[in-house]
Amino acid sequence: MITEAIFNLNGIGQQLFQSVARRENAVVVGVVTVLVLVYLLANLIVDLLYAVLDPRIRYE
Repeated sequence: MITEAIFNLNGIGQQLFQSVARRENAVVVGVVTVLVLVYLLANLIVDLLYAVLDPRIRYE
């Protein structure tokens, strides 16, 4: 539900659930790794934009 609602990837949640049920570790690790990398990249971009857009915060 989280992967389909937040990341807008239709069917990934069902595929991940079925892979966990079938114990397909490679698929589970691959999907989770991609989602974690997207999450980290989004947080990095937000932090950098926050520093640029907020005049009270400056990285020097």
